[in-house]
Amino acid sequence: MWAETVKQRLLELQRTDPAFEQIDAPTGYRVNAPIRFEDLDAAELLLNCELPAAYRVFLMDIGNGGAGPGYGLQPFDLNDVDIDEAKRPFPFSASYRETGSREEQNDYWDRRDHGSLPLCDYGCGQFARLVLNGPFAGEVWIAYWSVDMGMQRFGNYVTEHNPELSCGDFAVYFDEWYATWLDGFEARLAEKD
Repeated sequence: MWAETVKQRLLELQRTDPAFEQIDAPTGYRVNAPIRFEDLDAAELLLNCELPAAYRVFLMDIGNGGAGPGYGLQPFDLNDVDIDEAKRPFPFSASYRETGSREEQNDYWDRRDHGSLPLCDYGCGQFARLVLNGPFAGEVWIAYWSVDMGMQRFGNYVTEHNPELSCGDFAVYFDEWYATWLDGFEARLAEKD
């Protein structure tokens, strides 16, 4: 049901903005071909974890990357992932900003990819990552890999960038994260009309 709704919403965005004037993703509002069940199953064996249900549905029923937040949803490809790092425990227990010594900063850099997969590049050193294990498994977190290094839950990121919402630090899962992006583009295109 969720997959069909997403497909319809993407088709409507494509119909409303056929020249892709409002989107930064190189694929526009299109997604890549879906991933095969067997390939996804094999990848989960290598990662030693089950991917979050909504992400699995997206990859198998909607598409493997393409239209999405930032410069588009990154395709799920284990050739682009350090499998050993992805299998390690997710090291953050709360939003984290690195302001300490050089040694502390190096420690952050050494473990920033542990227990997560890349979802998208927002630009300016900001990336969305999907947490694979631990108490935050299934959540989307934002990684800052530029001047202001850190990791934070997507809900905290939303609050920080939209203070009027005063939402606080809360969990956002893949389907909610993707729906938030769709909502934003639908609103942007509605304003344009």
